[in-house]
Formats: sequence, C-alpha cells, structure tokens
Amino acid sequence: MGIISCQMCIFKPPDEVYKQGEVVAGLIKYTILEPVEIQKITTSLKGIGTIVLKVHRGTKNRVTYKSKETLVDIDNIVQDEKMKLESGSHEIKFHFTLPDTIPSTSKTCKCFGNFKATCVIKYYIRIKLQGSGLFSIEKHFRKEIPVKSDVAPTLSREPVNYMKSKKLVRLFSSQNGLINIKATILNSALAIGGKIVLHYEVKNDSHVIVKSVQTKLIQAYMFKADGRSAMNYEEDVPSTDAKITSIDSQTTRTECIDIQLPSNIYNLENSKLVSRYYFVRLIAQLPLPHGNIVLNIPVQIGVNENANDNKMAQDYEDIIDDDQPPSYWEVMGEARKENDESSDDDDDENHKSKTNK
Repeated sequence: MGIISCQMCIFKPPDEVYKQGEVVAGLIKYTILEPVEIQKITTSLKGIGTIVLKVHRGTKNRVTYKSKETLVDIDNIVQDEKMKLESGSHEIKFHFTLPDTIPSTSKTCKCFGNFKATCVIKYYIRIKLQGSGLFSIEKHFRKEIPVKSDVAPTLSREPVNYMKSKKLVRLFSSQNGLINIKATILNSALAIGGKIVLHYEVKNDSHVIVKSVQTKLIQAYMFKADGRSAMNYEEDVPSTDAKITSIDSQTTRTECIDIQLPSNIYNLENSKLVSRYYFVRLIAQLPLPHGNIVLNIPVQIGVNENANDNKMAQDYEDIIDDDQPPSYWEVMGEARKENDESSDDDDDENHKSKTNK
C-alpha cells in the first residue's frame, strides 16, 4: 500500500495532559503516493497495561510472569466499503472520550530482592487502513497521548487520629513499662505538590530511653501478574524525613512536622496490574532487645480540588473548526506486525481475551 507517512494534529488541553472523562479530538493526515483501493479505515482510542515480573531462583533459574489488561478500546469505522483513493494527502477527523475510571500513564521498573517488575500503562490514537483484495496489506499508525487521572479521595480530608502503644517487660520487676504514640494528620487526601501536616505525641511511661523518633514519607507499589501472588515494594521518598532526639523515661514530647510533597509523585489507581500508594511512617527507636514502634499513616496524593473547573468546556464541533489552523502536526509511528510489542490488532485481541479472566 503506497502510504508513505501519517501525521496527527491533536487538540490538547492547556497543560497538554488529558484527564479522565475528557475529549480527545483532532485530525489525522495520511499521504498516498499512488491511487489505491481501500476496503476499510478505522480510527481508535486504545489504552493498554502490561506487566513483566521476573523471579530469579538461583544463578541460572528464572521464571517470568506476564499479564496485560485493556483499559480503553474504542473503534470508529470511518469507511467500511471498497473505495479508490487518489494520490495525495487525505484527512480524517477523530473524536473520543476517555473513560471516567482509568489509571494514569506510567512506566515503572523496580528491582527488589530476587524480583524485577516492569509495568507500562499507555494510551494512543491509532488509524488502521486495510486494502482490498486477497493479498491486501494493512497499515497501522499510532501516536501515544499522556493521561493523568485525578485520584478519587477515599481518605478523610478532616483531622484523623492514629495510635500505637507498646508494653515493655522489665526483668525482675512486677512493673511493666508502656510507650504510647498518638498522631493526628490534618488532611489525608492531598493535591499534587501539597503539604502534609502531622502532629504527634510520644508518652514514655517506661524505664528505657526512646533513642529517637523519625518520620518519613514512603512510596509503595503493588505488582500483580497472572500465576503469581501480589508483590509489594516500598521506598523512601527523598527529602521528606525528619528526626528528633531522645525522649527520656517518664517524659512526654509533642511535635508538629510539615512534609512538602514533591510535584512528581501521586497515587496510581484503577489498574489490576499495578498500584502506587503513600503513607507517612513514624518510627520510635528503642534500645535492644526491644523492637521499634512503627506507625503507618496512609495518605492519598493527586486529589483535584477543582475537578469541575478543569473539564474541557468546548464542544467537539468548536474544537474541530475547519477554519482553525492546526497548532502543529506530529508524526504517527507505524506499528509493524513482526514486532509483537508494537503490533496493534493481534495484540489488541490478546488484550481483550486476557483482561477479564
């Protein structure tokens, strides 16, 4: 099929990132070198999640688990009968609406212990042109689009109290010690780049000295592939830790900490393969042989406080105005059948069959 190039003009939101429920609209322009008969033309909005989980068992033994899920699968048949297209440039409009419950675009690779997890969530616009005849050739072109979904708040935005206590046995004495920790978080559902405000109190009614109290923000992942139980991984978020010095026996200490959230972290939700979540970890370090006291306080990051104001207000006919010049054209990459990772149709059918098992 004599198609040499395919370009897309997409009408992007002001920040060039799509939200759930928003319209994805634009123009696709493809160039044909010589007249050709086309049987079918389809434009599509696709969203796919993939995970590869590798487990090393010894130096030479490795088990690999793979899973896929379909997040969006919308096809629009533009033409479904034989038609001769002349050489030159041709344009097709497209208009799709993202679902309300989808995960954000993500590329994650984590190594921990004898595991390696690689997970990709991506969305793209595709055009498929199918020639007529017994030996017809299909052409697939696609362009990825970035999606960042707001987090639906499930945690309280009002102050919430958390408590943890530990009894300390004292040898050769009938009196046992007790250490109580009480923490209050003012808001557990925060916007990207917001601030965590935490008040806590450590009451040391014991015979030992609390060596230190540390607070830090933890980023955690859950990975799930077919045939394998869910794997969890966690890591500290840099520059979010704070530490106070020792608390003497029979002493109470109160503190207030602020954690300024980095602008590049947020919860990842609505995927069966991967989730990313956060919590504040408070650690009271005790002398040996006593174990430390650990209190985890969950938070959600990525809540949009002005969600209703951020929807695209323009109707599709206003967005796709024939008199409006395109902002710029982007080249759409051709998906090749011999490459399983970039092929469209076969891969799409596999995604559909494996999603809801």
